[in-house]
Amino acid sequence: SSIMLPERVFLPERRVLEREASAHAVLRVELEGRTRIAQIEQLDANGFSALIDVADAPAFAKARELTGARLIRAAGETPIASLRVAWNAQVAEEGKVRFGFTRPHQRTPVQSEEVQIAQSRKTLLHRTIFGIQHYIGGFLGRVGVGPRVPNVSVKEFRDEAGRPIVALANATFNPDGPVPPGRVHLVLLPPPFARRKETLASVALVIVETFKAAGEHVAVFRYDGLNHLGESWRDEVSRAPDMAMLHWKLSQTVTDLRTVHQAAAVWLGQSLGRTAIISFSMAAVAARRYLADGAVGVDYWLAPMGAPDARDIIKNSSGGIDWVGMRAKGRALGANLVQGHLLDCDQGCDDMLDHGLAELEDARADMAKIKQPVTWVLGLHDYWVNPSRVEDLLGVPAPGGREFVRVPTGHFLRSSSDAFEVFRILSRRTATHLLGRQVDATLPPTWLIERVLEQERVRRPVDVFDARTWWTQYLRGNQNNPLGFDVLALTDEYDGMMQDQMELLALEPEDRVADIGCGTGNGLAAIVRTWLRRAPGVQLDAVDFVQPALETARRKVSRAAVEVGLKPPTVQY
Repeated sequence: SSIMLPERVFLPERRVLEREASAHAVLRVELEGRTRIAQIEQLDANGFSALIDVADAPAFAKARELTGARLIRAAGETPIASLRVAWNAQVAEEGKVRFGFTRPHQRTPVQSEEVQIAQSRKTLLHRTIFGIQHYIGGFLGRVGVGPRVPNVSVKEFRDEAGRPIVALANATFNPDGPVPPGRVHLVLLPPPFARRKETLASVALVIVETFKAAGEHVAVFRYDGLNHLGESWRDEVSRAPDMAMLHWKLSQTVTDLRTVHQAAAVWLGQSLGRTAIISFSMAAVAARRYLADGAVGVDYWLAPMGAPDARDIIKNSSGGIDWVGMRAKGRALGANLVQGHLLDCDQGCDDMLDHGLAELEDARADMAKIKQPVTWVLGLHDYWVNPSRVEDLLGVPAPGGREFVRVPTGHFLRSSSDAFEVFRILSRRTATHLLGRQVDATLPPTWLIERVLEQERVRRPVDVFDARTWWTQYLRGNQNNPLGFDVLALTDEYDGMMQDQMELLALEPEDRVADIGCGTGNGLAAIVRTWLRRAPGVQLDAVDFVQPALETARRKVSRAAVEVGLKPPTVQY
């Protein structure tokens, strides 16, 4: 027998566009003395398919290789140095022929490294020492003695429309006093999607401590974006409870980064040294575009848990729902929960598509323009970001050096020890690149970090939050996403995780199980399917904040009992 190989392989996310011409891109090229136009259907990292007028098809077929072509989108034109005609099909529709094109490209060598997090930092002795430091530091702070904790330094910058962007500054000097003479390096921390500036406090403090130990000055700015969760300007609708992210746009995140960078540079004046951007998660897409647009005065870019493109991370963090892909097909989406926050998916996805921020192909075009050295840090267990896409992006031929660092974490740093080890990696690389010499990272005392975090919590305005409405939509969904949380139950990964949990329960007859925060009852139904026959008489308690979710859970438990042919167990709701 022989193995048959497919002629073409497409990234799965592109399949939603395969049979439908996209209104977002066309190819323009000069052939045989005439300008020819091809309507792009789908793009991937290596090429695209397109529909071409029957009259132009012979010219494309004869050329085989194209030079000087341009990819035209709403966001602008991208030159393509070389294209090969890979295949052509029969007439795809009346008057059109489908062609496939590939982009031959050389890959830039990427320096890859896998960093192990020191397990010793998780030992009982380490935790005990840090606990004692925390207790003593906290006690001395309460009685007014001991090392002084710097006050929270709040800065307000304004964009071209006069709208305020609120930032926090941490520095090796007092940010509310005069800027010291000599060089002061600058580090910018743009906000990840739906994360406040306060969540970046610990990494900012580690950077400051590292530069201080190296005998150098640094100022670190973290800020809330416009129409984004936090203190910065939001429109009237977005100021309503639970609506902070409703009108968020990724292109605005790019503009916010430019505004803060320019304002911080003016603030430092003649003392400004070298500058780095550290962009977590989806903020990496904004940083990528800012640098590709020719950001002046940025010397280094570091992308921890960074997303190469917006579409993939939004899909992965939404249980596989491809909001951007559906919007590209013209579907009306309305407002939906994205990473736990209500977002106008029509406006938000259109913004990403129109500004070339959605797709990996957009990212490749941007990366080719970025001259600065780039370091990408990604967790080995990060299921929001696809490492193959990162490798593809970093391999794009570009002037600056490229590093890919893997760490044994997920997308979110779930423990203090993991977080501070990753922050050490970020601080060491940032200081080494900006100072031009090897620098070891230095951690501040944990009590200092805790006291700074507490100061920031105290001063932060409290958002009005309707928890019951939020959790009801999160669990039960809305008119645009009727599945709600249960969309996860459609994935193999969620099913496998649930089965693992069921086996770990190891129930025995007459056991009683309380599911606290049971949601719509997926866990309860799994217990019934797995254990009702093996552990007769098992009793269940279902507890949740959302009454409609409990009603769904009741139905799921009954259905699960029918599936296994047994009487439903005793459940207290």
